[in-house]
Amino acid sequence: MLEDKIYKDYIIALKERNRHKTTFLSFIRAKLQNYAIKVKKDKLSDDEVLVVLKKQEKCLQETKESIVGSTRRQLLSDVDREMSILKQYLPAPLGENELISIIS
Repeated sequence: MLEDKIYKDYIIALKERNRHKTTFLSFIRAKLQNYAIKVKKDKLSDDEVLVVLKKQEKCLQETKESIVGSTRRQLLSDVDREMSILKQYLPAPLGENELISIIS
């Protein structure tokens, strides 16, 4: 399951002392736990995990758009790093040819 993969990657990041990845995955795990409490479940399905991850992706995208005009380059690189970590858990978007074949 996706939630288990996030947890395993979190443990690996802890062992590697990767501060940025550990902090971000800890934040994502907290978001997942909050969502599980909200929907009153012990374990989330992959679809529910994707809902939380897509919300976070949207939030990071909005943050990035608001930072682009500023002079805070370090913050922009942090958001880019978080986006790259998050994209590891999101499904790849369909290409144009794949969409056309599905529609046909």
